[in-house]
Amino acid sequence: MGRTGLFMILVAVIITGCNGKNISNNNPGHSNTVINLQIVQNDREIEITDNTAELKRNSFSLIFKFNVQDSLLVNASYTPDTFNKSKSGVPISQLSAFQGTAAAEELFNRNQSLFISDKTPGLWYFTSESDHRFNRATQTGSYYICQRDIKKIINLDQENTETDIIDVTEDNIYLVFIKSRWNEDFTKRIELSRRVLRIKFSI
Repeated sequence: MGRTGLFMILVAVIITGCNGKNISNNNPGHSNTVINLQIVQNDREIEITDNTAELKRNSFSLIFKFNVQDSLLVNASYTPDTFNKSKSGVPISQLSAFQGTAAAEELFNRNQSLFISDKTPGLWYFTSESDHRFNRATQTGSYYICQRDIKKIINLDQENTETDIIDVTEDNIYLVFIKSRWNEDFTKRIELSRRVLRIKFSI
């Protein structure tokens, strides 16, 4: 099956719901706060078990269901500190990796990258078909299915060093995704939901 066919099947699956659960959800009555996530590698959906997906050391894709003008704060790291604190429910105000200014990323993720850092988040958003940070965005009803392809790592803590996924020597990448909004005077970020993911390279 080609990538286009698989992507459209995943669109249908995500719309009907995702088996993954959020670590916390401060507004459980609002479905648009839930972080629906799927992983695809080599045209195959990868099972997520206990917040862990086992992948080959090669390129992969992260697929989300987004509302129009939706966004995620994202932190990816080779170390599990932020991942473990997020799993245990430490508030975003105490997660050091989410205190800095979000890293500037190019539109449409043209270089198919994932930023790695112990102290800086990224911001993945969708506002329109001409303004987003995904490789592909497909509209389905009132939602957009947004796909981010990952072929290389950019290490922000090591002068933006670039490494192809196939050459990464670490065995794990720890990711934390947080949906949030600002309070009325933009002095405090209010968390809506979060999700953690450990990518474990098997080969």
